[in-house]
Amino acid sequence: MSSDDVPSTVLDASDAAFVHEVTVYLEVLGNPTRLKVLSLLAQRPMDTHTIAAAVATSYENTKQHLEKLMRIGVVTRRAGIGRETTTGAHPVWEYLPVPGAMERILRDLAVFGTEAHEGKAETTARVAALRSKIAGEINPGLPLLVVIGGESDGLIVPLQGETLMLGRADQGRFSWEAGSGTLAFPPSYRAVTRITGPHGWIRRRGSALTVEDSMSTGGIFLNGKRIPAGVEIPVHDGDLVALSLGAMGALVLVVEPLKTPIPDGDLQP
Repeated sequence: MSSDDVPSTVLDASDAAFVHEVTVYLEVLGNPTRLKVLSLLAQRPMDTHTIAAAVATSYENTKQHLEKLMRIGVVTRRAGIGRETTTGAHPVWEYLPVPGAMERILRDLAVFGTEAHEGKAETTARVAALRSKIAGEINPGLPLLVVIGGESDGLIVPLQGETLMLGRADQGRFSWEAGSGTLAFPPSYRAVTRITGPHGWIRRRGSALTVEDSMSTGGIFLNGKRIPAGVEIPVHDGDLVALSLGAMGALVLVVEPLKTPIPDGDLQP
């Protein structure tokens, strides 16, 4: 199968399995102690005793938190050596984050939050709160772009500078490095043939964000509606920005930083 035949990831908040998955995220990650555990493990692998001491809870409670985090695939474990004691060092399980797992969950929550949920305002609010908490752990205080679909589905790009150029990769692969100021899509995104370089820009204007189409061939679509070229259009948390349209198009979702801290208890049902 060629790279052009790689299907995009399609997530639909009306799908029961997807809704169940998001509900599980809320149950597991809505607990402030588990988020604190994840934050600690992002710094270095730790054994259960070390984690328990750091989060000020019992060994047994810590084991239960770790088991739930492992169940949703955000934490894994490996064999390690514990602290030196009078009887020598003993083998222990060290826990560490699964690479890319939090980015995947953030993507899922973001997609869930962009769709209408009749009669589910409370769940939608909890999703938004958890998404902001996780985004803060990944890159505190910065707006984020989340790539949806294609070979880099779930890629998270923090907006570190004032301007991020959106366009086509000349080298035939994703082009993005921290601080580079460019997000370029490879040929596996079929719409890339209608994506120019630069195709447009995402800009930070103080605390606000804008998107601009730089007279591109395929156009830029904000939440499905084509924007006029050469004009900066405001974008907000949860907006979808598409570079051209069609199967395997280049689609990114905007995640704004949490402006007001949410009390830990507000994530609970």
